[in-house]
Amino acid sequence: MRDNLPGKKIVKELEDRRGKGKNAFPVRAMCNVVIAGVVFQHESIESLIRELSGNPALLEPCGFDILPRYNKPVARLKLNEETGQMEIVHSEVQDVYCYSPNSWNFSRFLRNVIGLEEGQGMVTDMIRQLRKALMKALTDFGRHLGYDGKSIKGGTGHKNRGTGKTSDTDADWGKHETKGVQRKSLLLDI
Repeated sequence: MRDNLPGKKIVKELEDRRGKGKNAFPVRAMCNVVIAGVVFQHESIESLIRELSGNPALLEPCGFDILPRYNKPVARLKLNEETGQMEIVHSEVQDVYCYSPNSWNFSRFLRNVIGLEEGQGMVTDMIRQLRKALMKALTDFGRHLGYDGKSIKGGTGHKNRGTGKTSDTDADWGKHETKGVQRKSLLLDI
């Protein structure tokens, strides 16, 4: 994981579970690229995969090997018409590509991370540690919270003329108030 995230326990557990299995995509690199997907606001893993395959410069800071690769040339035997002998013929070298994870790799990786969360709550613990560190650094963090009431789905509280019932029986009339410095008072008379 990136330097400031307390995810060492998660990475260690995932590496232990992998054991001596294939390590084409290291656990730390997969963690870093998932974090990069959040930071760069990718809406899906597929969007992130497209970014990785089109932007090898993102692979390196995440911890992937960025050396260009070639597909192995395929050797086959072909009869030489002139000599009557068999010759080894190699296929043409393919375009260079960078080796980046695909959907299957992410699916398996995320399934393992979800398993750690469900079994041991490791992701929740990491988030708690982050919140504690943030509260220590920012003493007012979380003291004043607010939200926009427009995003809350609910009834209007209006009564239906025919039935006399409200659209949401728990809803009641509300009033949006603003307190504090008024915008008008901030304007300077010039």
